[in-house]
This record gives sequence, structure tokens and C-alpha cells, in this order.
Amino acid sequence: MDLIMTKAQSLALLATTAEARQTYGLRHDDFQRYRSFCSRRVQRLRVASGLKQQVPVNDPQPAPADAKPKATSSSKKKKQPKTKYEAKPISSETATDLRHVRTLVFTTERYWAYANDLLEQAKVADPTSANQKRRHALKKLKLAAATARSLESIVTDLARQSSSLSSSSSAKSLSFHPTDILEVRAYAATMQGRYLIELRQWQPALDAYLAAKAAYLAVMQVCADADPTHAALCQAAIDSLDPHVRFAMYSLTKLGVHVNADTPDLDSQQDALAHLIELSSRRAAGGSGGSGAGDEDDVLQSQLDALLSAAGPATSTAASGPSLTFLGTKYGLRASTPLGQLVAQLHDLAHTAAKLPAGSKQQLAAYQSLVSMALQAEKLAEKDVASNQAAALKVATSTTGAQATRVQAIAAACAYARRVYSVQRNMILIKEKLAGSNATAAAHVGDSLTPSVGTASVKGMAGSTGKKSRVAKGAKNAKSSAPTTKASATASAATDEKKRFADAIRLLDLTLANLAELADMPVLASHPLATQLVARARAQFDAHRMLVIAHVYTANKQWALARAAALRGVEYLGQAESLAEHLHANDQQEEAWMRPEMPCPLNMHAIRAELIARAGALTTAEQVLAKHVARDHGLVPMNVAPFATSYATAPGVVPVARCVPIPVPAKPVFFDLAFAEIEFPELHDSPVEEAKEAHREVKAETPQQPAAAGAKAVVGGKKERMQKKAERQLREQQAREMQEEEEKQQQASSGLSGWLGGLWGGR
Repeated sequence: MDLIMTKAQSLALLATTAEARQTYGLRHDDFQRYRSFCSRRVQRLRVASGLKQQVPVNDPQPAPADAKPKATSSSKKKKQPKTKYEAKPISSETATDLRHVRTLVFTTERYWAYANDLLEQAKVADPTSANQKRRHALKKLKLAAATARSLESIVTDLARQSSSLSSSSSAKSLSFHPTDILEVRAYAATMQGRYLIELRQWQPALDAYLAAKAAYLAVMQVCADADPTHAALCQAAIDSLDPHVRFAMYSLTKLGVHVNADTPDLDSQQDALAHLIELSSRRAAGGSGGSGAGDEDDVLQSQLDALLSAAGPATSTAASGPSLTFLGTKYGLRASTPLGQLVAQLHDLAHTAAKLPAGSKQQLAAYQSLVSMALQAEKLAEKDVASNQAAALKVATSTTGAQATRVQAIAAACAYARRVYSVQRNMILIKEKLAGSNATAAAHVGDSLTPSVGTASVKGMAGSTGKKSRVAKGAKNAKSSAPTTKASATASAATDEKKRFADAIRLLDLTLANLAELADMPVLASHPLATQLVARARAQFDAHRMLVIAHVYTANKQWALARAAALRGVEYLGQAESLAEHLHANDQQEEAWMRPEMPCPLNMHAIRAELIARAGALTTAEQVLAKHVARDHGLVPMNVAPFATSYATAPGVVPVARCVPIPVPAKPVFFDLAFAEIEFPELHDSPVEEAKEAHREVKAETPQQPAAAGAKAVVGGKKERMQKKAERQLREQQAREMQEEEEKQQQASSGLSGWLGGLWGGR
């Protein structure tokens, strides 16, 4: 028993044709190569699907049995079997495979490529051949339009049959997705418009192109979130239709025909979708071309209309659906997408968290949920960015840049929201930690001021018994136990307080890390106002952190370090105030252009007052104040007016003057002498060298028992060399004496320069 094919087949008409055109010739406008590919593809599809149109022909007169075979040479090729053409058209009844439908697609592509090839040849041919080629191209365009209408009719009929089949039927039928039907209709309208443009029928051509554009807009909007690559292909198809639409409108205006108001606006998706729904109704009623068939109860038509109505225009979703406001721009999201639903939940939960009691556990849990949801939204947005980049690499459209900017801004907005919610959560935790440290310290101070348990027991025992021995024993036990209990309570309270302040400082570090990540975001780094806002928030939290550190140093009696931390906090406060004044002078408010708002520490006035107090004179009197003055906001309030003394008198503080060495430029001592053209003495004429040479000569003159045959000749040669050397030394001595006399005369005439020359020893 045959089963019903209820699963929708993926025709992917737009993706199939786009890939084939870019791969087999049309990247270089080679229509002949693409036509050859389409012919081969059609032949392969027909053979594979069993619809081959060339069948072998049997020989009606077979050769007799006693006939001799003709002699044939081995070089001759064998004859191909005779075949004949038997048309096997594809219809909705014979189309049982997806390859049958694709055969019609590539047949249409072959006619279309052939027509374009002929038109290209007509541009460079002589007038007679050009007219012939144009007529031939017109016939091919007519065939392409007719085949595309046949394709639309078959796909629509198959979709209608699959939707009207009952569960008890045993028929087998193809089923297509509604977006495939819209793509086929747009494809058929494009081929019809191309044929009408060549016939100079401008108004019908304009209507056909507008119908195709509206269909592509509908498919693009339905698939924009599920498949960005498919949406990019639709946008590329729309970009290819725009020149033809403008040319048709220009031709109508040139003929004096006014383009009526019924023509949808090319830049309005809402009007285009309304026009498409109207065309769908006409086609269902039989008022327009194509298959159109269908009664009022046509299930397929109702599905298409429901799909288009549910998709809706992008303008309405931006106004009614969730949105993100980031850097002064509002980005609308579709409520049907996971990202849109998550952003809507974020908005609702953020409004709820703002109304909860400040610092409560419910508000803390709400902000923790906000951080988790914002992280999920950031991951979805990053996934959309990656999909958009992959689609842009495959297909470049006119809206590629704008779409990339939009998805990147949405991802940046989600990342910004996650970090801001993390900062707000950390603020609640910091407040809780500091409040806990205040309670611990107050309890510790109260215990120190309350009479000890040992003392009370002593008084009770003394009043009840009156016996000296028992009183003395009880007093002794109380004395021994009271210090131990008090010391253990003090140690545990101090340890708990240190731990709480360490946790608060760690949370402040995490907050500053989140703000640093915000500052490093490329979108915020390129925006001056956002950069100033992030810098102001970082300075405020730096000041808060320095204040907590100063309090820790104060608790440890490290007065100098506490004052240094407070001074650094005051510097951070000055930076924050200067940035705030600059923002206020420019009349810029973050609430108007960014959601959620940039957070800042609570009780900035108290933080400022405490920092200024701690940056003043710190003396040993603070030890007394820390025990008896109540704590507020996790800090010890400082009132140093009654104890105003110099900071230099504080114990353990040694004033050290910091001297920064300053380099002083100096001129070289022998700078002038280096360029005074002074000749320096030669080392090889020094007396030491002469003495070494004489010693070597004397050593060479020492007799060493020469051979009897040539002893006299050797002695004679040495004498001659010694005589020549003595003459050479005499001449050099005379030359030196003459040069010395000349130098003395020059020294007397030139003064200091001559004296310096004689000092360095001229020759």
C-alpha cells in the first residue's frame, strides 16, 4: 500500500538557480556556457527520472540470414543506433519526482540563457543579422515565459492535491512549502516581465515585476530570522528587478502615461505585501494569469493568505513588537523570533525588579535572572551576526551593509544589558556585605560596653551566700574565664568583618571588570558620549573601592595607607565630577538613548563626605572614635574638627621629601678640540718602538757559526743593510729637526693655537 507523502519537499528554486548561474558562466556573463550546462543538466535529469525523449528505432527490414556481411575497415566508426523523438511532457499527473520539477526549471533557464546570448550577439552584428537574432531571442523568451507558467501551474496543482488528500487516500503526491510556491510565482512573473519588456508593453511588464518583487519581499520576511542566507538571496533577486522596474516606469512616463496610485511603493514592504495578497486573491478567483485555479474554499489559497498575514510587514513589528534602544537608535524585533521573545521577557522583568524593595532578596534574585536572560540573548544575537556574515560572503546585496550594522548593534545592546545588570546585581551584594560588617561591628562594641557574665555571677554569689571562701573562688573563676570569652568573641568578630570587607572589595573588582569590558566594546569605544558615561561610572566605582580599602586600613590601624587610599578616592571623585559637568554642559542624558541606564554607586554624597574626611588629618584619636561612634553605610564617620592636628604628628609616620632627579644637559669638554684639525703623534715612531727595533737588529747581528761556503757573503749583506738603515735614520732625524723649527715659528705667530699644537707634539 502506497503511503501519502506528507513531508514538504524543498524545491529551493532561488538557491538552485543562483548557485548554477554563479558556477557555470554567469559570473562572467558567459550565457553560451550556461546554456550548454542547462542542456546537459536537462538531459541528465530526464534520463535519471525515466523521461528520456529519444527512443531507439527498430529496423523494419532485417537482413536475410544468408546475406554476406559487408567488409568494413577497422578505422571506420560504428554507427549509432537510430533514434526518434517522442515528446514526454511533464504535467501535474506525470510529475511524481522532484527531478521532474527541476527539469522544467532548467528548461526555462536554458531558454532564458539562449535569449540573452542572442541579444548579446545582436549588439555586435550587422543590422540584418541583428534583427534576425532579436526575433529569435524573442521566441526563446516566449518559450521561457510559457515554461515558467507551466512550472507554476504544476507546483500549485501538486501543492493543492497534497493539501486536499484525505488520510484514507492511497495516492502519492509531491508537497511543497508555501515559500516554494511564492518563489515559483515570483520566478514566473520575472520571466513574463522580461518577455513583455522586449515587446515594449510597459504597463504589463511593470505589473509583473512588481508582483515578483512583492513575492520576494514576503519570502524574505518569512525567512529573515530562520535562514539569513535565503533572505539574502531574495534581496539579491529584488536588486536585480529594480533596474527593470525603473526602466518600465521611465518608459511609461516618457510616453505620457501616468503611473497610477495602485502601483505599490517600491520602498514600502507593507504596500508590497498588500499588493501580493490582492494578487493571490485574484489568482484564486481566476482573474489573473497562471494556473490560478481554486474555488472560494481553496485550502492552498487560505494557507498562503494566512502565511502572508501572519508574517506582516516589518514596519508594524517595529512599532508593536519588542525593541532595543541603543546609542540613540531603536531597533525593532519580531515577536515570533526567540530573540524577540527573550527581549520582551527582559523588559518585563526589568520593570518588575525596579519596583521591588531596594536591596531585598527578591530584587537580588530578579537581577540574577536578568543577567542569565541577557546572556542567552547575547548568544542568540552573536549567532545572528555569524549567520549574517556567512550570508554576506555568499550573496552580496544592496542591504548587506545596513543589515550587518543592525545585527551588530543588537548584539552590542544585548552585551551592554548583560554587563549593566551584572553591575546592578553586584551593587546589591556590596550593600549587603557592608551592612553585615556594620552589624558585626556594632554587636562587638555593644558587647564591650556590657558587663561581663563573670562579674554578674560574682555579685549574685556574694549576695546569696555571704561566704568569703565561695566568693573568692567564684571571683577567681570569673577572672580566669572572662578574658578568654571576650578575646574569642573579639577575634571571631574581627575575622568575620575582614571577610565581609574582602568580599565587598572582590565584588567591586568584578564591577570594574564589567565596566572595563564595556569600555573595550568597539561600538561604545567609537561613540564619544558612551565613552564618557562609562569613564564616569568607572571613576565613581573606583572611588567607592578606595573608600572601602581606606576603611580596612583604618580598622588595621594603618593610618598612612588609609589616608593614601582616601586621597586616591578623592582624585577619582574629581574625575567623575568633571565628566558629569561635561555631560551636563552638552545636555546629554543617557536615559534618552540607552536602555538600561548606566549604573552608579548608591549614596554618592555620603561617599564623597567620607573620602574628604579620611583624606584629612588622621591621628590616634580615631582609635577612640572607632569604638564609640556608630557606623553608617559600612564606614566610620569622621569628625576630626575637635581633634585637628598635623598629619606629621601621627605615630609611625616619617615625612619623606620626594626629589625627582632632573637631567641637566652639558656640552662635551673637548667638543671644540675634536674639530680643530689637530694632528696626533704616530705611535710607530716612538722611542720605545725604536729601542725594540734596535734590539732585534743587534740580536740578528750576533754570529751563529755560519756555514763555511757562504759565511762571507752573509756578513757583507748584513753590513750593507746596517749602513742603509743608519742613513735612513739620519735623514729622518734631519726632517724632524726641520719640522720642529717650523712649528716653533708657527707657535710664536699663532699664540694659543700654536701652543696647543706643540702640546700635542707635531712632527
